[in-house]
Amino acid sequence: MPVTDGQNEKAIRKVLIADDDPAMIRLLSHILGTMGLVVISEGNGLAAYETALREKPDLLILDLMMPHLDGFGVLMRLYGEEPPFESPAILLTAQDSKEYKHIAEALGAVKFIEKPFQLEGLMTTIREILGD
Repeated sequence: MPVTDGQNEKAIRKVLIADDDPAMIRLLSHILGTMGLVVISEGNGLAAYETALREKPDLLILDLMMPHLDGFGVLMRLYGEEPPFESPAILLTAQDSKEYKHIAEALGAVKFIEKPFQLEGLMTTIREILGD
């Protein structure tokens, strides 16, 4: 259930970013913050998995290549459980592969975005997914 800010009762959305690159976390946190989203971040897949279960963010943005558990592993664990995780996930990667895209979608990702990405395009995708 989304949190409200108490003044205008607009839902405050949480987004979990999981990436082992601190610069990417800073960039995405800044972008999401300008969109009025609350950001939670983790530097590895295992921590992201545990945080997702605990915090129940409205959206996950996962890097594919991370230590301890990669983005595919996070997707497998979250969406393979009963009941499956309900929030959508975007998988970001520098890997240029149609095969990776198919795997990500099969594991539950709603979007597969290659790095480098266009900031405006990512923001539009996030708005569409969150229904804003």
